[in-house]
Parts: sequence; structure tokens; C-alpha cells
Amino acid sequence: MELPNDIASCHRIILELVSFVDGIKPQLQGYAQKVEQLESRMKELEAQLHQNSRNSNYPSSMDKFKPRPAFPRLKGGKIGGKSGHEGGTLKMVPAPDVVKTHTPEVCARCGQIHGAAAHQTDISILPSFQNWAVHDCWSTYFNFAGCQHAVCGAHLLREFTALIESGSKWALNFHAFLLDLYERSDKGKAAIQTKERPKVLRKYQQLLQQGDKEEPPPTQKSRGKPKKTKGRNLFDRLTKHQNTVLAFAFHAKVPFTNKQAERDIRPTKTKMKVSGCFRTQYGAEIYARIQSFISTVRKIQFNPFNELYTVLSGGIPEYRVAGG
Repeated sequence: MELPNDIASCHRIILELVSFVDGIKPQLQGYAQKVEQLESRMKELEAQLHQNSRNSNYPSSMDKFKPRPAFPRLKGGKIGGKSGHEGGTLKMVPAPDVVKTHTPEVCARCGQIHGAAAHQTDISILPSFQNWAVHDCWSTYFNFAGCQHAVCGAHLLREFTALIESGSKWALNFHAFLLDLYERSDKGKAAIQTKERPKVLRKYQQLLQQGDKEEPPPTQKSRGKPKKTKGRNLFDRLTKHQNTVLAFAFHAKVPFTNKQAERDIRPTKTKMKVSGCFRTQYGAEIYARIQSFISTVRKIQFNPFNELYTVLSGGIPEYRVAGG
């Protein structure tokens, strides 16, 4: 294209170009919105692909990349028992000696039938619970107003880790902020000094402001609730439940995580997975009593085996003697 030599012709060409660009602006904006949607969807899929036990609630057994065995398996080898191997599977007998029917019972506390929901037994004590409940910020838990609530720090750290792996700066700063409070509160065993709390609250608000700027706003769908990113959902929870997030730093009796409760219940869940169930109510009560004794002795720094031996021998446990 040969450019004109006079100014008037140049002005005319410029106006024609401006008019052309104005005409395709709606189309370009549509392309830009489509690209943003595709980039957002790609980030969501990448986040799902990289979820593991470090950055989500997934158990370690679901991690995609696991340590390889020291010696690789021979090619063509099959998993499981080999031909000629006698199995030891526990099989059901055709005619059992005794058949006992267990029917659902109504809980005296919550009034619901046990087993009606997967977690019904777990929450049946909450209506009458009046202490600190440390949990994963599930909204249903906050319906129980008789107790005080605290959010598990380990759950928050995993959520921040997932965002950090996606390039989030505010999540990185919040992660460091929580770990700093964890160290300053003697790893969640003590409360920070009262004079330091206003500074902690200001820092908390600054981090929320940074998160609000970084996280995209909810996108309105044709129907239903607006769609939010995981980062925006976490931001909303941190904003709404500030006091529960900082409870471990402001109250000495509140731990940083609920891992102790999970450790206490894990032996029982493992027992149920291995044996399927408890054969009798009496046996389940005995097992629970023994596990409670072992857990309590460990928490007060005594040897569980020695304490059990002393009790079964008819003596007085050492922790009772030490405690007067």
C-alpha cells in the first residue's frame, strides 16, 4: 500500500483505520473473555491434577506419585497369590452356630437413629458439648452454639499450599503468617501476649485485603449461586471466621490442629476396618476403655505398657501416684 503525500489523505486513512478498529472491538472483547474463561478452567483442572495429601484433604494412599520399590518387579509378573498357593481367606460358613440381629437404636442425646448418616455418631455429642471444638470449618459445625469454635490450622495450611502451587502470593504470605503465630504461641500450647494482639489483627486484615485484590470476583451463572474460585472461597471463610482462625494464638487451651483427636480415633477406625465391626457391645466398650486409658497416659508423658502392667497386676498406676 502506497501512502499518500498530503496531510488530508493521511487523516482520511487514519479515520478509516479507527473506524475499522471500533467495528471489531466487540469481537475482540468476546475473544478476550473467552481466553480468560479458558485460562480459568485450565487452572482449575491443573489444581485438581496436582491435589495430594500435602495440599488437600486427600489421604496419602491417594497420592499419584509414590516411592518406587527398591527392586523393580519382574516384567510379566502378576500381583497376588501365585498358582499352587493355598489361600487363607476367612469364608462365611453356611450354617453359623448363632445368629444375632442388631437393630438401629435411637441416640439419647441427639434423638436420631445411629447410622442414618455417615457422621451421625461423630456429631451426636455436640449439642451438649460446652468446650472448644477444633474442626475443619465445615459450616454445619457452626450451627452448634453451645460450644466455642476453632479452625484446624493444618487444614488451612494445606489449602494455602494448594494455592501457593498455583502462584498465589497472598496465600504464601498468609501461610507464613500462620506458621509465625504457631511458633510465637509455643507451637499452639500458649497464648501470645495481649499487647501483641492488635498488631496480629492488623496483619490479618492486611492479608485479607491482598487476597481480595488477587482473587477474581465471583462470576454470575445463568442460574444458581455465582461461581467462585477455591481461593475466593477460602478468602470468604477467613473473613467470616477470623476469631476461630486465631483462637489457637489467643487462647492457651486451644491447640493449633485437631490432629490429636484424629490420632485418638484412628486405632478404633483401624480396628473396625480390619475386623469389620465389634462382635458385641460389651467388647466394644472394653476396647474403648482400654484405648482411652492408653491415650490419656501418653498425653501425660507416662509409659502405657508399664501403666497397663501395673493396673493388671493390681497395683496403683504411676500417674496416679505422681498426681497425688
